[in-house]
Amino acid sequence: ITFVKRIDTIIGEKSFARVGGDEFALILENMNAKEIDSLIYRIIESTSEPVEYEKNFLKFSWTMYVPSVLTL
Repeated sequence: ITFVKRIDTIIGEKSFARVGGDEFALILENMNAKEIDSLIYRIIESTSEPVEYEKNFLKFSWTMYVPSVLTL
């Protein structure tokens, strides 16, 4: 829950969902490459601090894929 709250404060009203296991999807519409880069950087920064869970600290790492879809 802490992880999702951290991301939620960054992305606001954008669509964010857990796909399964440790995979998440974020749908970004009407954003240019610079805005997407900035958003990704803020997500990584906000989730870089460890999260305490059952007296252990968990640290997250990321692999991101940003496809581009051209709408005509």
